[in-house]
Parts: sequence; structure tokens; C-alpha cells
Amino acid sequence: MNNIRLMKPYISFDDIEADFRGVFESGMFTRGEHVEAFRKELAAFTGARHVHMATSATTALWICLKLLGIGPGDEVVVSDFSFPATANVVEDVGATLVFADVSRETYNVLPETLEVLLSQRTKAVVFVDALGNPRD
Repeated sequence: MNNIRLMKPYISFDDIEADFRGVFESGMFTRGEHVEAFRKELAAFTGARHVHMATSATTALWICLKLLGIGPGDEVVVSDFSFPATANVVEDVGATLVFADVSRETYNVLPETLEVLLSQRTKAVVFVDALGNPRD
């Protein structure tokens, strides 16, 4: 069976070897001068005023909740079909976790379930596109 190439990389290892070597020699994969340089270049490229680097999706979600000021007394609705970290970060910021049922067909949150769960204390809903299946 032949593979169908969806894309061909537009860079070669030779293009990035020196950068990788510098990162590996520094021993700092998630902080340090190389990450800071990347952050600045990304901000310049996108025109963003603020760029926050994260080491994982879990960390990125935690940062989002913190930046939104979500904490004790707030509720965050989360899909009941997701990676545990999706729920863990809600508890980590001190908010109340509210699980929403998902569709058996799409594994995404059901709108009618979500509607019932929303309250005055709801400050966020974390949508999960389960299995790469976009939310309706």
C-alpha cells in the first residue's frame, strides 16, 4: 500500500539543526533564551501584544482560566468525555466543576444539556472537539 502525502515539509533538518543543537546544549527545553526568543518572534509575527508559552495543553488551559479570573465561587462546564486534565485544571484554579453529557454520535456536549447547566455562577464552558470531531 502506498501512502498519500498530505504535505511536504518546507524546511529541512539542515535549516534548523543549529537551533536544535543550541536548545539541546542549553538543557532548557521549556524556558531560557531560546524559548524567550521564540516567544518574541511569535508576537512580532502575529502582531499579538501578549504571547504566553505553555509546555502542554493542560498548562495552556490553566493559563486561560487564570487570565479570565476564574476561581473559587465560579463554575466551569466541561464535557464528561475528555482527557482528565480538562477537569483537573478547573479544580486546580478553585472553581466548581460541572460535567455536561455528550452526544452518543459525536461525543461532544449536547446543546440541550448545556442550556440546563448554565447558571449565574457559570463563568466558562470548555468545549472539547472529541476525537477530532468539531462541535456543532
